[in-house]
Amino acid sequence: MMNKNLRHEKQTFEAKIREGAGEDGIRSLHEEILNHLPDPVLRMEVSGRTAFKNRKAKELLNSMSPEERRLQLYRLSVIVRNALRKGGQEQADCDINGAGYRIKAHAPADKNYADLYFTEISESLKIKNYFEVQSAFATALLEAETIGDVARSVVEQAVGKLGYEDCAVFLPAEDGNSFVEYAAHGGRSRGDKTVNESRAVRPGAGIAGSALRTKKGEIVNDTSKDPRYIRNGALSRSEIAVPILDGDRVIGIIDSEHRMKNFYSEDDLSILTTIASMAATKIERIRTTELAEAGKEKTKTLIENAFGGIYILRDNRFEMVNAVFCSITGYSEKEMLSPDFDPKILIHSVEREGVKAMRARAAGDRLPKSYHLDLISKHSEIRSVTINTVILEDERGPYTIGIALDITEMLESERRLKSMNTELSERNEELRQFAQLASHNLRAPVSNMIGLLDLYDTKAEAPPLNKKVIKSISKAVKNLSATLEEMHSVLRMRADRSHRFGMINLPEILEKTCTVLADEINSSGIDITTDFRTEEIRYVRAHVENFFFNLVSNAIKYRSPNRPAELLISARTDGDEAELIFADNGIGIDLKRHGKDIFGMYKRFHNHPDSRGIGLYLVHAQLKSMGGSIRVESKSGEGTTFFLRLKLSEGAETTGSSKA
Repeated sequence: MMNKNLRHEKQTFEAKIREGAGEDGIRSLHEEILNHLPDPVLRMEVSGRTAFKNRKAKELLNSMSPEERRLQLYRLSVIVRNALRKGGQEQADCDINGAGYRIKAHAPADKNYADLYFTEISESLKIKNYFEVQSAFATALLEAETIGDVARSVVEQAVGKLGYEDCAVFLPAEDGNSFVEYAAHGGRSRGDKTVNESRAVRPGAGIAGSALRTKKGEIVNDTSKDPRYIRNGALSRSEIAVPILDGDRVIGIIDSEHRMKNFYSEDDLSILTTIASMAATKIERIRTTELAEAGKEKTKTLIENAFGGIYILRDNRFEMVNAVFCSITGYSEKEMLSPDFDPKILIHSVEREGVKAMRARAAGDRLPKSYHLDLISKHSEIRSVTINTVILEDERGPYTIGIALDITEMLESERRLKSMNTELSERNEELRQFAQLASHNLRAPVSNMIGLLDLYDTKAEAPPLNKKVIKSISKAVKNLSATLEEMHSVLRMRADRSHRFGMINLPEILEKTCTVLADEINSSGIDITTDFRTEEIRYVRAHVENFFFNLVSNAIKYRSPNRPAELLISARTDGDEAELIFADNGIGIDLKRHGKDIFGMYKRFHNHPDSRGIGLYLVHAQLKSMGGSIRVESKSGEGTTFFLRLKLSEGAETTGSSKA
């Protein structure tokens, strides 16, 4: 109830108005009335200067420190500007000096000031303001579709509803070591919606970085006294930083700065902490959705570009088919996904294993199945396919995922290959029989001719021409006989597939070789020495005998006429391999000229009368057939060295010896 003095002054004020009192008198009476009001009232110009304060307003402002007074007057000037901008009326709830007030602003027309009327509401204001901000932010989050939308909602609500000068949200950068600015509003706003990678916060750096590291919100009332403060743009006197947490994991930071000291209160910290929690939930939900969508896209791409046809079958109806499966069947996706499409029309025939798999499926067997069947396409083509299926289950129940591989062309290629192999085998058998015929059936007549020519008495009287003809015939028949022997050797080598391994004594093999080549060794005077670090190896005896015979005879044939002939034969083992080395000091081979043909059949590199071009070919072929190898080093006029690598049988045994 209005007291007597106030009622009297009001009546006096009204009487003065009726009597036509001057403007100054009316203002004086008005101010006197306002001084008796129990709530603060003040008049503030748009510049922020106060033109009038009643007693309660003076008491309220005088109870503050100078810094706090400047801060509150700044906030009140914002309300005045809003009232003038909106045409004379504005209302705002705010906390002043620990108490809550609802402030109504009245701005007369064509004036640059407004009267501010305070009504104390204290705790109800805090609760209302808290839930208004929370509700507004929750509404904004409902419309957020991206993480950037969430960040912009945070800063817009902070500046718009909480009256901050600026606010920024930092989220993890791609490098994982810092947080970059996703959104800013107020003083730090750049006016666009792009991520500002030039502004970043690192854990431990600055006040925001400290909050990131501690995972706790923090208010700094005077940044000039905090060594952690990092200036970005205009100088700020207070700062608040609140981490955005997903459980115990930091996924962002909300940061706001103000040019005045002591601007932020514990209420700001509480409200921003709630906003950060709501933002974290939304951000993680968006990220989960984005990951799921990315996974769907990858799966879709994989399915569409898969090598085989992929389908999903539920309740005997196709639920999904990829392009490859459509290509195999000849039906379109629309046709196969139609409720009227019966998958059974695709089956032409099923092998026995496929029938068993289908029956097992019908009986409830959910294990993976693989089988072959023939499909009949929309265009009546029969396609052979391999089917691999597995049973899975979702909220709608069990379903089958199948992969169909079209093997029609592969089976046709396999059939053609078998046919070609059969034909090739038949032709090879014909060639082998012909070679056997040439090798065996011609050897006897040729031997008979040689025998008859040997019986011919070249010393008997005969025309010179006859003698010359007989001599030429004899030479030609002997060459033919040698060629047939070589053919027989090659055929025997290729026909012998037994490759029986046994223990071989290398000195014994060399002795046998020297016995066979005794006349050649004696006539050439060749000096053969050995360095058998290994005397016994487990290998194919016939092969080793051929190696020694051909390489020793070559050293004799191609010895140098300028020095005594020498041949060093070495042997050693290395794990499951043995190495034989034949080094001579003969006339050598021009490898630049003949290297690529060194082991070819009938390849000759010198005009020696006994050179046939078959020995090295046989050595190389026998080594290769057993997984071994041969290489050669040679210089013209200096000599030749052959290195033979022999793959020994399992359980090979070796014994050593000193130089022979």
